[in-house]
Amino acid sequence: MVFSRCVIVLFCCFCLSIGCSGDSYRECDLTLLHGSFYGIKWGESFSNISRKVILVRTRFGGTDKEPGYQIIDGLPLEIKGIPVDIFFQFIDNQLNVIHIYANKDNKQALISAFYVQYGKPIALPTKNTAVWQDSTSTLTLQRELMDGGCLFSFVDNANYMSLTGRVMRKY
Repeated sequence: MVFSRCVIVLFCCFCLSIGCSGDSYRECDLTLLHGSFYGIKWGESFSNISRKVILVRTRFGGTDKEPGYQIIDGLPLEIKGIPVDIFFQFIDNQLNVIHIYANKDNKQALISAFYVQYGKPIALPTKNTAVWQDSTSTLTLQRELMDGGCLFSFVDNANYMSLTGRVMRKY
């Protein structure tokens, strides 16, 4: 009886591992994020960016050291036809992080679009977090926010390390 249960468990694990390897998503590909986002370059100054888009200071991003600004106009506020909010976060007046937010009604569509666009994440550090990463860029998903929405955060690894003085975790 115990032996047969062990065989069944092992068989199920084997079948699940085969099923995961045959999914339809391609491997992680972040080349679209290299260098810029809709023509806005990583590390670009606030004053340069504010000539291209309309920014409004928000509480998003937290501290005055790393202020967050919501894009109101000047960039598409949708991805693959899905309405999103876009936030830029700056350090020392230079673009550090770009955040893409979808509300609870658009969350699943945005997550699916990102999986199709960027492939499979390379890490799932928690049940709520997925990470796509290459030597140039990192994309992180927070699947479940308190309001039911989701948040994708993009960084250029070298720019992030230069601006923050922190080491980028490699997955």
